[in-house]
Amino acid sequence: MSPTAHQNAAASRIRRQRVRARRLAAGDVRFGAEGKGIGDPASSPPRPGSPTRRIAEDLAAMVRDLDRRGELEGLTLQQRREVVDAARDAMRTQLRQREVNDRIGPLLTLDRTRAYLGVGSRQAVDGRVKRHTLLRVVTADGVSLFPEFQFARGRVKPALPRLYDVLLGSGADPWTVVYWLTAPVGVDGGTRALDVVDSGDEDAIADLLDQARRDAAGWSDAVAR
Repeated sequence: MSPTAHQNAAASRIRRQRVRARRLAAGDVRFGAEGKGIGDPASSPPRPGSPTRRIAEDLAAMVRDLDRRGELEGLTLQQRREVVDAARDAMRTQLRQREVNDRIGPLLTLDRTRAYLGVGSRQAVDGRVKRHTLLRVVTADGVSLFPEFQFARGRVKPALPRLYDVLLGSGADPWTVVYWLTAPVGVDGGTRALDVVDSGDEDAIADLLDQARRDAAGWSDAVAR
């Protein structure tokens, strides 16, 4: 085999291992991350039982599996690192998606939202969004989605449009509003803004509106600077 053929074969092999590593990572649900990369010089040693330790253990198990199958044979140390890096990136992507799903719950498509609300046209949905009576988020690839958490009994929960008007009226991005609603509020650190909305406690909701106004004013000031 010529040197060029050897190089092409090695490159093809590395691509296959990267794909396999990503698939292995995507299929393993037992992982987490804390913002630092496995193997990064600045990373502190993972704590026992921490998400970082689990992802390190899963990566090590994946490498052992590839090695046992002979699929790392002939790869240089740098090439092996590239395979592990590909798996780590896939794990991080999966984790971020899981964190979003766990935090905000299901997102409904436009058609499902129209059916749920009994709205006949897209223009009617657009009108509700513009009036801040319905929360819509748009994904990076331009898909419109609607957080399911805002709905109950065939309509938007009554307290939410008041919050939407304050928060979205400040110019905040809808995703920012989603995270605000699903973030802990109060001293206990466990009650979310949505929990206050769901409680139906008008006094607590009034306090939440005051907090929304303060936060929205802070966002507006930050944009103005």
